[in-house]
Amino acid sequence: RKFPIFSNQLFTTTGKKYDTTKVLSPHYDINIAAYDNYGKLYLSPLFALSIGSGFARFTATLTHVALFHGGDILKQSKIAMKSAKLDIHARLMKKYKDVTQ
Repeated sequence: RKFPIFSNQLFTTTGKKYDTTKVLSPHYDINIAAYDNYGKLYLSPLFALSIGSGFARFTATLTHVALFHGGDILKQSKIAMKSAKLDIHARLMKKYKDVTQ
């Protein structure tokens, strides 16, 4: 099997372009029987690396924010919740009864 290194396409086991319309329904749900019949899909090495590094970057960003700024975020959130004031519109709307559904 030979796949192009720099492609963002999906491929069959023979290296041809994977036709996703053969395995997806009109509502874009996967048809498992059609997938098993048509075959596995393969990614080019760079595309697989790109997807993997994207997940790693996202996870690293969340971890960084939680570790280095989590305390500040929690402290500011608590302060904001304690000192929350209703704006003029919310205060005026409190005078009206709730509408039944």
